[in-house]
Amino acid sequence: TYPLLAGINYANTLFNLVFFISASSVLLQGTTLPYMARWLRISVPEKLKRRFPIDMELKEDIHGVLLELDLPKASSAVGKPVVQLHLPKTALIVLIHRDGKYLSPNGDTVLEPDDHLMLMLDSKEDIEKVQNMFDVKRSKA
Repeated sequence: TYPLLAGINYANTLFNLVFFISASSVLLQGTTLPYMARWLRISVPEKLKRRFPIDMELKEDIHGVLLELDLPKASSAVGKPVVQLHLPKTALIVLIHRDGKYLSPNGDTVLEPDDHLMLMLDSKEDIEKVQNMFDVKRSKA
């Protein structure tokens, strides 16, 4: 833009050339970056990626645990409202991902098979209790 402002000959051509090179470079690098990361084996494996697209920064003095789990079809919690689950007092279901939508549950919310739950727990000791309640063997914390 400086040559354009200064009124230099061919400044418009120079601006267009620099713009084209910059845009092409960004497009080329941006589209090939994920492939190169996989090829170099430096990308995050799919099973470790978070499914909830939420960026959260918790204060350092909060000692809670954020737990994600998939509700199996055979779980005893399927078909029950949240209030009937009798979760530990230190556990709270904060978000449910169901059919491509995010739900903020209340006590009347009925859990369905393949629901993806996000729970907030006060301590790591409660993780196993909650997993057993939902009949889940493996989850992310």
